Amino acid sequence: MQGHVDSALYVQATSEKCYASLLLKHLLVWIDDILVYAKDPEEYIQVLREFFGLVDRYGFKLSPSKTVLFTSEVKWCGCILSGEGVRQDPARIEQLCAIPYPTNAGDLQQFICAVNWIRESITEYAMTVEPLQQALNKALEGKAKKKRIASGIKIELTQEEKAAFDAVKSKMRTAVDLSHPRADATLCLFTDASDQGWSIIVTQVDKFDDELPIQEQSHEMLVCQSGMFTGAQKSWSVIEKEAYPIARACEKLNYLLMRPEGFRMYCDHKNLIHIFAPGKEWPEHTRGKLMRWAAIIGGYRYTIEHINGIHNLWADMMSRWGRPATGMATHKVLAARWTKKRKQPRHTPKRNTLRPLDEENFIWPCINDIVKAQAAHANTRPKEAKRTSDDQPWIVDGRLWIPAAAEDLIQRIMVVAHCGSMGHRGQAALVNHVKRLFWIERLNEQAGNFIAGCLLCPHVQGGRVVHRPYAPTWHAKRRNEGLHFDYLFMGEALGGSKYVLVLKDDLTHFCELVA
Repeated sequence: MQGHVDSALYVQATSEKCYASLLLKHLLVWIDDILVYAKDPEEYIQVLREFFGLVDRYGFKLSPSKTVLFTSEVKWCGCILSGEGVRQDPARIEQLCAIPYPTNAGDLQQFICAVNWIRESITEYAMTVEPLQQALNKALEGKAKKKRIASGIKIELTQEEKAAFDAVKSKMRTAVDLSHPRADATLCLFTDASDQGWSIIVTQVDKFDDELPIQEQSHEMLVCQSGMFTGAQKSWSVIEKEAYPIARACEKLNYLLMRPEGFRMYCDHKNLIHIFAPGKEWPEHTRGKLMRWAAIIGGYRYTIEHINGIHNLWADMMSRWGRPATGMATHKVLAARWTKKRKQPRHTPKRNTLRPLDEENFIWPCINDIVKAQAAHANTRPKEAKRTSDDQPWIVDGRLWIPAAAEDLIQRIMVVAHCGSMGHRGQAALVNHVKRLFWIERLNEQAGNFIAGCLLCPHVQGGRVVHRPYAPTWHAKRRNEGLHFDYLFMGEALGGSKYVLVLKDDLTHFCELVA
């Protein structure tokens, strides 16, 4: 694999395939860096035994000098990981902060790329680094973006750009520690936008107190994202700019926001009303965009919280997480339009009425529906089915038994599993999701029939694509072992023929044309 342009991708794909039994459960792999983890020493020893078994089975080589065992904190991929969360390496931060003002475009490009690696731990990153990015774009305008060419372009930063350079260093020194998501914590989503950019912050609160205002809760940072509006986005209306970070968060951060308990969204309530019900006063292309964003947001469970600009939540959070160094001149783009007002009496937010499924009179399917279906089809119950008491459902292999004749109940389960946040899932993914919780006889057949009747699947999935394993190109070793063929369009002929079939032997490159 040495010397191949895409060898890193092949190594990554091969490693993930070999360590599939441990991947994302007790193991993470990034090309040739492997992280093995567990909750306690006893479990860690068991995981190590399985890991070393896979190493021996597939012939991997490990370096003892680069291996660390039984540690509660490890440096991996430029970050320091522990049971508490993820924090940036202080040594790496100090090395970046020691870089002087760049004198050529190559040095500036290298600095921006290095800082971009830790942008999720830096508040207001995009707005802070924007002057430097504009200076780099201006220097490389009409030229290749390669470092070899950029290093030959001399630049001299202006006072504004030097201030931005220092502000980036200041924010790196105050980089936020990221916590590990917890299922029992309350998730909070904050979004904001201005004429120039947008920001997203996702936090979690261990013990959320409804009596305390949001700025007084004990927040733990999970994700911090920001960006600038570019191109046609600069011409968007105010409502589009305000709605964009909400839709982006629901689309890009679904692995955090998609949870049974839902999350709390803090933004302007009126914006969401416009998103879900854009009026006729908006242009057609704007209404279509807002409706597409509404479809993305509508797939989540959330509670809308807002205080109509009473508290400067962003300013409070930014001052707590990303306070600049003393004497450093910075400009907070997003926080500039917020104002402090007199503290209002605490109140319980009203229940969101934008989503009909969240109405109080709406009844979600419950375990009683399954118990009734099992009782109605008791004569088809499997022999291995068990239950703890008469009012409890029947269980097969630790999963709920769903009678094959309960077509309505199976249909509801299939709809939920098939039309999830990842789009219209295929048959294999659908079966894997259903069989984790339910035992259904002839599940593969039932899933196949359901997908065959889904009218949106052909539109969503498009044409059939056969995925091939990522590996070096195959070549024949004997004549006629490999044959390449394609049709060549030649135009209208006298006999009505338009195409020529081209046949080519992979080894000898012998070609034959068939009209």
